[in-house]
Amino acid sequence: MGETGGLLTTTWNAEELRRLAAQPRLAVARISALGRQSWQAGLSFLRALHGQSLERHLYSYSAALKGLESGQWQQALGLLDELLRLELEPDSMAFHAAMRACKDEWTQAISLLDLFRARRLRASALTFTACAKAVSATRAWRAAVALAQEAVDMGQMDTILLSSVLSSVPGEAWTLALQLLNTRRVALDAGAYVSVMSVCEKASQWTAALDLLSALLRAALQPEGAAYSSAISSCGKAEQWERALQLPRGDAAAAAAAVLALERGSQWQAALGLFLNMRSQERSELGYLAAFGACEKGTRWRMGPQLLSAMQQQLLRPAAVASTAAVAAVAEEWPQAVLLLAGMRRRAVCDASPAFNAALGGLAGLTEWQLALAMLWRKQQLSLPMKGMNFGAAVSAANGARQWRQGAKLLASAWEVWGGLSAEDATESGGVWEGVEILAKGPGLVAINKPSGVSTEAVLAKLPVAAVSRLDKPTSGVLVAALGSDCSPAFQLASAQFSARSVVKEYLCLCHGSLGAPGAQGRTARPLLRDWASGRMAGDGGGGAAAATAFEVLEVFGGPGALTLLKVTPETGRRHQIRVHLASLGRPIVSDPLYGSEDPWCPQLFLHCRRTVLLDAAGGRFAAEAGLPAALAALLAQLRGGEFKASEKRTNS
Repeated sequence: MGETGGLLTTTWNAEELRRLAAQPRLAVARISALGRQSWQAGLSFLRALHGQSLERHLYSYSAALKGLESGQWQQALGLLDELLRLELEPDSMAFHAAMRACKDEWTQAISLLDLFRARRLRASALTFTACAKAVSATRAWRAAVALAQEAVDMGQMDTILLSSVLSSVPGEAWTLALQLLNTRRVALDAGAYVSVMSVCEKASQWTAALDLLSALLRAALQPEGAAYSSAISSCGKAEQWERALQLPRGDAAAAAAAVLALERGSQWQAALGLFLNMRSQERSELGYLAAFGACEKGTRWRMGPQLLSAMQQQLLRPAAVASTAAVAAVAEEWPQAVLLLAGMRRRAVCDASPAFNAALGGLAGLTEWQLALAMLWRKQQLSLPMKGMNFGAAVSAANGARQWRQGAKLLASAWEVWGGLSAEDATESGGVWEGVEILAKGPGLVAINKPSGVSTEAVLAKLPVAAVSRLDKPTSGVLVAALGSDCSPAFQLASAQFSARSVVKEYLCLCHGSLGAPGAQGRTARPLLRDWASGRMAGDGGGGAAAATAFEVLEVFGGPGALTLLKVTPETGRRHQIRVHLASLGRPIVSDPLYGSEDPWCPQLFLHCRRTVLLDAAGGRFAAEAGLPAALAALLAQLRGGEFKASEKRTNS
């Protein structure tokens, strides 16, 4: 059995083919059974039957179409077109299957709905649901809502269609979700209310979520645990902690939601207190995971082992994910992390690899390089999958102890595991590259010029690469990615370097105020702590992740309201690191509304990754540079030309 052009080439039993060709009903059943196993097998068998003179009829094509619903839209459209050319009129079931196959191509699903109408077929709730699921899968929510409104007008709305449409609606459209609920013309169940509550939750519209919960109760519908969970989470996101804690918790899922809401809102002490005061039947694995998160982020390291012990006493077998969370919670207190790892091995946790990753990550930047090395080799001895970031964490620990030679040896050993690519290898990779500017390409690596206003994930989503680092959404400049998947040797080698903090990244930024004359240098090392309620990072120096940033003054513009152009080199790679560190010095970056102010005279955050240097998969030097975006370059030219003063701009802002 092989594969050619996406279709399995299989040698089918000739006798079976001849027998089934004479028995259409059995042939259709066989196509359906094969299609459930593999769409290629179902389609291949259909073609083989046609080769044995099976009469071409709608039912055999429909059976093959059903097997394509997992997303093979091109093959589905091909079969539908074949039916039309053979003048075998496709019915509603055939169209529905083809629409469901278009889950990654919603415009094709809409086109099929238009063709469905043109064939004078009657649209039902199933028709709109099949199309809406394809549309919702790509988050094209406006098109999904339009379908729902059309279904309402035709009296074809049902709760399945409503839930499918609402799954794509973003938080900012929560009022539209409420309108859909109120114009439904269908008997609602608890699931419909929960779907709308989930949209309100995304927008932190806690009052609307509570109103919906009240409406659900007034309708004498039995509230699901998900309804309480959604209401609690909505209150949590809006920092209405008291309201969240006053709500009935319903079941273990809702109780876990309450702990999770507090944990995400940085109310770590309250989260732990709530969890510890719960009855055992209210505690679930999800609740334990939220409590472990509160330990980790609230620096309550000693609680991690106690929670894991309580989990065992409750006869909840700690899965790998729970044990990993416990290790992550105490990763900064490495002796406890090592003890937990040993306990995982005694309990024979099925996959201890993530826990090793968490423990090694906690050692990065510390000085316990010998322990990191021992853990690295122990993981290898246990035949657990090795990752580039494991080597990188050990290298970082060695460098933190000033064991530079040992760190270099460790990093070189990563090439012994994954290296071997020549300079000609991995310099090309299939896929669509339109819409991105490629700055450099080498063995296993590519550097892209990321524009401001687009997330790293969105830039890389359609490319044949795996992200090894990221830039904040408003930050522009060099973005390095590994060619292939996150299992590729190139990805592991790049991850090793980023984890080892051996990648050189150089930024240009313009900040408010002065940090000295041109040539002046400085460094700030303030731990960063994430406020999970606002998404902001805080550089308060208490209990956060270690972070350090070096800078050099390049130019100074203006007098009292000075602006300073800096070259910045982050020594660690924390979220929003440069922005928080400069703001903590009283020198926020221009046009940074999150940590400073929004300056209308500068169209984007003035933070640009100008240069990145690392080793490629062949061990050669890989360097990429990106010039300033046109808008920032123009602003810099105006400042250098003295066309207006910085103090005037600051006043206007």
